[in-house]
Amino acid sequence: MAGILSRPWKDEDVVRIAGTMRKGLETIFTFVKLPGVPWSSNGAERELKVPVGIRKTQGGRKTERGTWVMDRILTVWRTCRKRGLRFWD
Repeated sequence: MAGILSRPWKDEDVVRIAGTMRKGLETIFTFVKLPGVPWSSNGAERELKVPVGIRKTQGGRKTERGTWVMDRILTVWRTCRKRGLRFWD
């Protein structure tokens, strides 16, 4: 992979993408090295839908601070849920 990414590409987009991939080469394939690491970001993307849905149904937060607080509460709630813990305990 490093050989392909180090080629002298001429297309600007390919040069940019190859450079980005070269910088992250150690972490791009973490899912291959470590058992339990998902190969896709679908789970993380699904997690983002929860606060967006709540924001849309409740009319959003009125202040930046309100958004910050809600984000923190939802993060703790979803983490508890993922780990099989009760949020209010």
